[in-house]
Amino acid sequence: MDYINKSSLYLSNEYNAIFDNAGVVLMLIDKEGKILNINKSGLRMVGKNKEDILNVLAGEVFNCINSWAEGKPVCGIGKNCVHCAVRNIFSNTFLTKKTNYKIEGTLDVVLNNNTTKLNILVTAAIINSNNNECVLLTIDDITGQKKLEHKLKISEERLKKAQQIAKLGHWELDIVNNKLMWSDEIYRIFDIKPQEFDATYEAFLNNIHPEDRDKVNEAYTSSLKNKTDYEIEHRLLLKSGKIKYVLEKCHTEYNELGNPILSIGTVSDITELKEKENKLQEAIETKDKFLSIIAHDLRSPFNTLLGFSEVLMKEHKEYGVEEREKMIKLVNLSANMAFNLLENLLSWSLSQFGKIKFSPEKLNLKTLLLGILDGLQQLAHRKNIQILETFFVEAVCFADKNMIATIFRNLISNAIKFTNRNGTITIAAEKENGFLEISVTDTGVGIPKERIDDIFCTNKNISTKGTVGEKGSGLGLILCKDFVERHGGKIRVKSEIGKGTSFIFTIPLLKDELR
Repeated sequence: MDYINKSSLYLSNEYNAIFDNAGVVLMLIDKEGKILNINKSGLRMVGKNKEDILNVLAGEVFNCINSWAEGKPVCGIGKNCVHCAVRNIFSNTFLTKKTNYKIEGTLDVVLNNNTTKLNILVTAAIINSNNNECVLLTIDDITGQKKLEHKLKISEERLKKAQQIAKLGHWELDIVNNKLMWSDEIYRIFDIKPQEFDATYEAFLNNIHPEDRDKVNEAYTSSLKNKTDYEIEHRLLLKSGKIKYVLEKCHTEYNELGNPILSIGTVSDITELKEKENKLQEAIETKDKFLSIIAHDLRSPFNTLLGFSEVLMKEHKEYGVEEREKMIKLVNLSANMAFNLLENLLSWSLSQFGKIKFSPEKLNLKTLLLGILDGLQQLAHRKNIQILETFFVEAVCFADKNMIATIFRNLISNAIKFTNRNGTITIAAEKENGFLEISVTDTGVGIPKERIDDIFCTNKNISTKGTVGEKGSGLGLILCKDFVERHGGKIRVKSEIGKGTSFIFTIPLLKDELR
């Protein structure tokens, strides 16, 4: 009996039409792995006629690249070929008598003289008919689907990379089920691992900065109520304590009843942009401060200089010796004020543009301090202020001499300015965790609590007159903070109205001094 007639033993006539015209490859295979029957889809796949296929091994029929031996189309590797998904599946089915359902595999075949990898889904089931056992194989070619999946995967990876570069993520909120989906980039922006996130709207709100939480919630709920999109900038408070700025945009879809069902949106990390905006704003405020000082504070000592020098030049013979000495002292004081202000202005402007070179060196602070005090004793003497220096340690620091001198000069000058006549200024130092902590304490008028936080801010003009009308620019303390921080130290202030003020700053000790 030939195989064409024999195949009718395994499939009744009523199923022949279904078998032959099925949209997937169908084959009947015996225990030897030879094809008993194949449908039209199978013939199209292998590109052969039916009479050339029957009683032939499946590896030969599919032109498997592993089935050629000495130039002949035979199943060269044999029945246990690890490459053959078809052989392995139907062999397992014969062995176990169990159906294998949609097992995924590959076949490396030769089609149109080109080697091609086919991705297939194979289903194998035992058929018993007329005491003959065979396997019905269903082969579904999913090569095209796999290529699409591969392209989709590449596209998704590129999208993720693009979002990472742009620091822009997308999200979806299933409003009905309160399920929130974040892209990978949003998890990076929020610095959260997916397993740490509850994926709900409430969990999202919990990651927003507490001061911005109500604002964001109000923006979203208002957009739902008014059926409008929204855009909002807000801050995130990360678990590390770091603050980020983000720009969020949202669009909501509604059902036929007008109820919101899905919100989609984007979150972009604009922290760098906000930092640049802040720096730009600081630059504008610096410029305004600079111009204000030139226009007002610098004019005052020069007015004094011009006024008294003109009087001395034209009318000095009309005044006695004591009166002339008094005028000369005022001229000298105004000249010193103008010089100190110009010096601070120059240092400040150079600091703002990064033009001051930081050159730390081995430095004996007590020697430096004594030299600065010599230059300030005259100012203190005019108000009968006593300056006490209690540097009990010969502290050697690793610091920039000019910057430290500027810090001392400004803090001590400030203390003199705001200390009443017959007051006291104490300068002390002690070692603390690898740093030298230095304090300049006066018995002056003190600083109101509400102004303490602003004294180091460029955009806060808090310059006030001293106890005998001395004027200042407010630049000195700003310079002190800048120069202390350049050393890796910190500066703080303690004050009480009517009792005095202490400015405390730290600078690193020389390594040998840490012992």
